[in-house]
Amino acid sequence: MQVVLFGNPNVGKTTVYNFLTGQRERTGNWHGVTVEAKSARKGEMIVTDVPGLYSLSCTSPEEISSLREIQRAEKLVQVMDASTLERSLQLTQELARQGKGVLIILTMEREFARRGGFLSAKGLSELLSVPVFSYTGKRSERKELLSFLERDPHIPKTFSLPNSVYSVGEWKENRAERLLYRPVFSVSLFCLLTLLTFFLTFSSHSLGSFGKGLIERFFSFLRGQVEELSLPSVLKLFFAESLTSLGSILGFLPQIFLLNAFLVFMEESGYLSILSFVTDDYLRYLGLTGRSVFSLLSGFGCTAVATSTVKTCEIRERKHVLHLLPYFSCSAKMPVYLTLFSSFFRHPFLPVTILYFFGILIGILTADFCPCKSLPSEVAHFCIPNAKNALKSLFFSCKSFIMKAGTVVLAFLLVSWFFSSYSFQMEYAPERSMLSELCKRISFLLRPMGIDDWRYVYALLSGMVAKENVAGILTMYFPNGLDISLPSALSFAVCILTTSPCISAVVTNASVSGKRRAAFESAMQSLIGLGLGYLTYFLLNHPLSAIPVAIGVCLEKIYRKRNAKLKKLHG
Repeated sequence: MQVVLFGNPNVGKTTVYNFLTGQRERTGNWHGVTVEAKSARKGEMIVTDVPGLYSLSCTSPEEISSLREIQRAEKLVQVMDASTLERSLQLTQELARQGKGVLIILTMEREFARRGGFLSAKGLSELLSVPVFSYTGKRSERKELLSFLERDPHIPKTFSLPNSVYSVGEWKENRAERLLYRPVFSVSLFCLLTLLTFFLTFSSHSLGSFGKGLIERFFSFLRGQVEELSLPSVLKLFFAESLTSLGSILGFLPQIFLLNAFLVFMEESGYLSILSFVTDDYLRYLGLTGRSVFSLLSGFGCTAVATSTVKTCEIRERKHVLHLLPYFSCSAKMPVYLTLFSSFFRHPFLPVTILYFFGILIGILTADFCPCKSLPSEVAHFCIPNAKNALKSLFFSCKSFIMKAGTVVLAFLLVSWFFSSYSFQMEYAPERSMLSELCKRISFLLRPMGIDDWRYVYALLSGMVAKENVAGILTMYFPNGLDISLPSALSFAVCILTTSPCISAVVTNASVSGKRRAAFESAMQSLIGLGLGYLTYFLLNHPLSAIPVAIGVCLEKIYRKRNAKLKKLHG
């Protein structure tokens, strides 16, 4: 039996779906978290979570996919937010006209009551003649909810809600909420929170640096224990390099934990939704809407996940977001920056922060924006995040990083060690290894950045698979620090920042834009990244050359804007 969970956006469908099935699908207090239908089996039931929709008369691809699942479902379960109950019933009414019965799950009742509202679930069930379940998220409710889903759906008889059953109350915004809805305050607070997060993550005496040091010392101790074992020298070196490489990647776990904690707070509290609302009017001049904020800020966590969220955007806006996303440094690039800058800066907080914002600036300068006319998204209420749900999301993201580092990245590093240690004649000869012979033939790619070492070429290529590989490769080949100049390190960092994202992000882009377009964009992004790396090295060695470059960029933007106006005038 197929059970479809549907309803308006941002009412808690995915939370109920995870609760029922034990899945770990992404949740958040903002519109557009779910962009495609997801199914899981629970006993004899197949539970499906679909994207939100307001009406059966829908046009967007994700809403059409929801409607398709609703039309062929054996049992419909509508999830309703208590604070927006009247709006949810409009969708129920449309289904009733088609002769479709539903079961109703109510969410957010406590928050609604805290805001001064009143809702009687029993009275609502009697009034509509539809089974109603009040969901609170307690673990003891799972069996009760499963038995509730076995009940037969009913077609509602009436849609008028008397005050004895439902009342919004006289809730008013408090001073803090009024401040959050002011653009100047909300954006300023976001900038301060971002800088605070970067400081706690990257500064020398921060929590991130302290945790990183503990993990590195632990793996250094393990390496020492391995070196004392009576093993053949090659085998001992193999295990020692494996531990060093694994420690270099896992050492960044505390910093990734802090960055993800910031993103989870933004999502679960509803502040991300408020930020998108207050910036909507300004982003429209760039061809974006406030809804784009969700995807762009998700890019700081994972580019592949952020790419999957653009399905809720209008086609033109989607194109702009996909252009900007590769310039938003994902959490996998952060270990690369720290590895590159730790050899030159005692406190890498400032250069890493500048590089993050520099990437955003490059994305904006290279984009071809035009005003956007799509409808804005709704705004969610600000609330204190549920600690249990927030911790689940946070630990799941950290678990994914550990699993990736301990399997895919470690396997890649071990294979790299083998091919960089043995020659084609299977002799242990690192100076003429198979990998060095191949990479030396394309080492000319990095010479304009002042780098003439094949190991950096291989590190750059390994980043196409996963950006974490770059940090692991550099640590494995240069355990005592990098042997390049500061301009070369900065140029290489800019190249990593602007080249094509990892293969998983490219594959996700292919599902959104098509295979040919995704492959073309990936190739162009890599060429642009190399070009910007060359330009950075040139400007760092010839600072005065930045003046004509800046003038050229300004003239190019003026030329594009003039052409856009001419096309608008002449059709």
